[in-house]
Amino acid sequence: MSKVTTRKLGQPTWVDLASDDPDAARAFYGSLLGWEFEVFGPEFGAYSMARRGGADVAGIGPKPPGVVMPTAWNLYLGTSDVDATVASALAHGGGVLGEAFEVPGTGRGAMLQDPAGAIVGLWQSRGMDGFAIAGEPGAFAWCEVWTSDNDVSRAFYRDVFGYEVHDMTDDGFVYATLRIDGDDVAGVGVLDPAWGPGVPPHWAVYFAVEDADAAVGQVAALGGQAAGEPTDTPYGRVATVTDPQGAHFRVIAMREV
Repeated sequence: MSKVTTRKLGQPTWVDLASDDPDAARAFYGSLLGWEFEVFGPEFGAYSMARRGGADVAGIGPKPPGVVMPTAWNLYLGTSDVDATVASALAHGGGVLGEAFEVPGTGRGAMLQDPAGAIVGLWQSRGMDGFAIAGEPGAFAWCEVWTSDNDVSRAFYRDVFGYEVHDMTDDGFVYATLRIDGDDVAGVGVLDPAWGPGVPPHWAVYFAVEDADAAVGQVAALGGQAAGEPTDTPYGRVATVTDPQGAHFRVIAMREV
C-alpha cells in the first residue's frame, strides 16, 4: 500500500464526514469501500475511525447538535501551527468558521473559508497524523477545489500554503494543480455552468476503487446515486456519486501515469 509518511504545510491530511445518521453512513461506506470502524465514546463526540486493512483512512461522525450544516465530506490540510495558518488565511482574504478546536491526544483543527466561499479544514497533529495510506482502493486518492473565481482562489492557496501553481488549462478547460516540492497534491478548477447555479464553490474528495463502473453500480444498489456514467481521464476512470444522505464524492480507478 502507499503509506503516507510525511506531513507538510498544505498536504492533504484527513477527510471526514459529518452525518445525520452515522450508523447508516458506516454501513454504506463499509460496503462500498471495505472500511471497518472503531466508534469512540461521548468524550470524542461518538466519532468513528474508518480503517482499511488496519490503516486509518477517514472519519465519520454526527453533526454537532444544533448546528445547521450540509451532509458533506470535509478535507483537512496539514499545518504545524493552526493559529498561524488561520492568521495567514485571514490576512489573505479568507475567513474562519468558529474557533479552532482541540481533540485531546490527537490534534488541533480549524475550518477555513476561502475568499470564493469554499470550506476547507486545517489539522495540526498531536498524535493522530491523518490517513495512513493513500492512492489505494478504499483510501483517499485526490482532492480539488472548484471555484467561481479562478485568480482569487489560486492566489489564496498559493499565498497561505506556499503551493506552486502548475497551470494545466487546455481547450477551454481551466485547471491547475497545487504542488509541494514539485509533487502534485491537489487541484483548482472553475465551476462548470452546466452543473447549475446551485453548486457553490467547494472541495471535492476522491476515493480510489478497483473498478469505477462496478463502484457506481454498488452505489446505486446501496441507495446512492451517480451523476452520469464514469468517464476516462489521463489519471483514471472517474465517477461523481452521492451517498444516500446527500454527501457528494468521487470514485476513481487509478492508472499509472
